[in-house]
Amino acid sequence: MSIKDVIAPFAVWKRVFEKPWTVKKPIDDRPGADRYRGFHKNDSEACIGCGTCESICQNAAIDMVSVDGVQGDGGDSGLRPRIDYGRCCWCALCVDICTTGSLTMSNQYVWTDTDPEVYRFVPGHDGKSWDDSQTGYSRPEGYSLLKDERVNMPALDVDEGLKSFVEMIKGYSAE
Repeated sequence: MSIKDVIAPFAVWKRVFEKPWTVKKPIDDRPGADRYRGFHKNDSEACIGCGTCESICQNAAIDMVSVDGVQGDGGDSGLRPRIDYGRCCWCALCVDICTTGSLTMSNQYVWTDTDPEVYRFVPGHDGKSWDDSQTGYSRPEGYSLLKDERVNMPALDVDEGLKSFVEMIKGYSAE
């Protein structure tokens, strides 16, 4: 142990009467910006459970799970996204890729709890304080990561397909 280690605790006493640099409660008066990417919201009625949000999430923070009261029928799989905030990086790719536009993000960013399991929930189904928030991030109008028009899949002529064992569907072109 050096002499510097012994004297160091006494050196802080010269700052005892200075005004502190920290703010007592900095988060109380600091709401997020209007388009801030906070916690997820989901309109369960508009969501069809397609799973595109799960497939694009690079952190595996989204799992498609079945929830009580939602039945799959027709174009709805009955599954809803469950977000794991231990893995989420708030990149909002899931919001940008959502086919129905039901997945959005609030501008709320403060949430503390001692139970780590509460940070894994189904937005829109498990009620949270930010569900009614009108501000936050959503996909901009006219912006889409998906193409609306379908790619034409070339197929073999039926008469030619009957004469050989060549597959009927030729597949996508290189482009």
